Amino acid sequence: MGLRSQPDSDYTGTWSPFGGGRVRPRSPQDAPYFTGAERVALELVEAVLTPNPFGERVPDDLFEKASAHYDDKALWTLTLAIGQICFFIPVALIAKPIPGESSGKHYRK
Repeated sequence: MGLRSQPDSDYTGTWSPFGGGRVRPRSPQDAPYFTGAERVALELVEAVLTPNPFGERVPDDLFEKASAHYDDKALWTLTLAIGQICFFIPVALIAKPIPGESSGKHYRK
């Protein structure tokens, strides 16, 4: 049997590659694979990318949580990395690059 199999009619999980049967998908906050700093970084990315019509996207408590894990230089580095990644989101959404095409020819007209 492969890593994935047809789920039972009452179960939507996948087979665990580490043995032990099926596992349910987890969020980064629940998964044991992330450090506290990595969880905060993922929360920051989610906050930046999720519109909030009722207030700030990155509330003060999330900033304080990030400050507990990162010094000033590391927090600015993380902020700039998030900005660098987010720069390409509109490019991908608007231009819809075609995978496998050479540079200059991989955008739809």
